[in-house]
Order: sequence, then structure tokens, then C-alpha cells
Amino acid sequence: MSIKWDHEVELLVVGSGAGAMTAALRAAHAGKDVLIVEKSARYGGTSATSGGGLWIPCNHLMPEVGVEDSREEAMQYMQALAAAEVAEQNIEAFVDQGPRMLKWMEANSHVKYMAMEHYADYYQDVQGSKTGARSIDPYAYEAKFLGDEFVNMAESHPQTRVMGLMGYTNIEGAVLLSKAPGWFKLVLQLSLKYFADIFWRLRSRRSRRLTMGNALVGRLRHSLLDHNVPIWLSAPAKKLIVENGKVVGVVIEKDGGQLNIKASDGVILGSGGFEHSQELRDKYLPSPSQAKWSSASPVNTGDMLLAGQEIGAASHLMDEAWWG
Repeated sequence: MSIKWDHEVELLVVGSGAGAMTAALRAAHAGKDVLIVEKSARYGGTSATSGGGLWIPCNHLMPEVGVEDSREEAMQYMQALAAAEVAEQNIEAFVDQGPRMLKWMEANSHVKYMAMEHYADYYQDVQGSKTGARSIDPYAYEAKFLGDEFVNMAESHPQTRVMGLMGYTNIEGAVLLSKAPGWFKLVLQLSLKYFADIFWRLRSRRSRRLTMGNALVGRLRHSLLDHNVPIWLSAPAKKLIVENGKVVGVVIEKDGGQLNIKASDGVILGSGGFEHSQELRDKYLPSPSQAKWSSASPVNTGDMLLAGQEIGAASHLMDEAWWG
């Protein structure tokens, strides 16, 4: 039976977090017709509320803060932590392609990072670890460059805002949270920048100086706007469409109806995890486990995980999470 297609693109990306937006940007830069569909009424996903930091060994920013790294040390560290749980080629792909990805992003988008000299690898007793600089922090970003698209971005987490108003970078946060020398001066500087944005203050309490995950997502959205990549909000993906063993499109919900979206070059699933599905938490995660404990995006209920499993896709490490 032939499928009636309501919309066609070359690449369809499900989700609008940092990974999904990066994939969309890379394809758009290569000249592809790209569409992003997002379940929530705002884009950015958990990435927008996160710290926005990346862990990239051997990144090109490390020499700027005097830290040396090598492929051998990075492989040694990751192999020790992953043990036999992760395929060797996956670790190699991350170590080899992570630095390449970061260089490409800084050369071809508005994404800009700084190496955090004193942000140590978490497992200092493991061979190959570094005392800093593999973890990188996005530079603050001015949301005025997004225009009206700013109001469609998910807000940063309340814990990453001074007095619930002003964002701070990870490096600024280290000063503020420890009340290190200069912390009060920093609060005054942040306050001055916040209240000096008089035009925007008349419209919203939300700061246009974006930091952490909001800075990363803002920079990515700016880059996507440069390539005219649309994001359809409140458009949850419901089912993968398969023909002859190949995913050729997705069924989405939009404006109260269902649409069949054809993707001639493929579909990328960047739709987050299952943090807010109690059923899936009970099935996969260590007990006890409550969905209300999660600070991830509340729309992360594992929709595309289930859709992938329905067509026979493999899954792995389902009992793992970013625990806190």
C-alpha cells in the first residue's frame, strides 16, 4: 500500500537538544533540506537546562590553558571506565571524532567554547585522567541575536541562575558557589549587565545573557537560522515509517492531526531518554526510581526508544544514567 506523504525533506531530525541540533546543522551546511520536529512547546530539550559542558579529550583548546593530552591517555582512561560494556570501535570513534567535531563547529557555526583548566576528570585515580581542560564550557551568548526565536527556547534551570534571574558560566559558578575572592564583585557585574538591558527588562524578567546549556542551544539555534532550518514545535513524533527494511519517514502529530513526513536521506533520533516514564524506569533502572526525581525535560518519556524497539532496533546500557 502506498503511503500518502504530507511533507517531504531530505533529513528529518526528531528532537531539538544539542546533539539533534548539531546533526541538523552539519547536514544543512552540506546543503541538505532539513526539518527538526520537537515534542515540547519550546526547543532545546534537556540541553537547554543543563550545564552545557562537553567532555572532549585531545580538544584543540587544551594547549591554551597549558594542558597536554594524547590519544593513548584518552583511550586508556575511557577503556578503564567502560570496561567490556562498550565496543572498542565506539570508544575509538569518540576519541578520534570528538576533537574533529569541536573544531568543525567552531569553524562553521556560532558555537564557541573555552577549556576549563581546573575542571578535573571525575576519576583521578584512573590512568590516563587529566586534572582539567578536557571539560569545556560554552561562552556566554547574547540572545538578542536570536530575535523572536529566543522566547521559544526552554529556560535554564533555576539552580543555574543568581536570584533566579541571572545566568552564570561554569567558571563563574565555581567562584559564586564557593564564595571565592571576587564573588561579590561578580554578582554586582552580573546584576549591572542584567538591569542595563532596559528595553528587554520592560518585556521580561528573563535574562538575555545566556550561559551554560542556554548558551549552547542559543548558539546552535542561531547557526541553524543562518541555514533557514525550521523547528516545528509541539510536534511529537509517534511512529517510524519503514519500507523494505529501511526507515523512510516518521508519523508526527501537529495541530491536532497526524502527518506523514518523508525523509529521503534518513531520520535522526535525538529525542532524549525515558526519565519521565515511570513504566520504563521500573523496567530498566535500579530500584527505587521515581520520575519526579528527574531534572530532565518533562517530555522525555522514551517515545522514540519504544518506536525503535518496535521495528527491531537494538538498545544498550539501559540501566545507566547521569546520576546525581
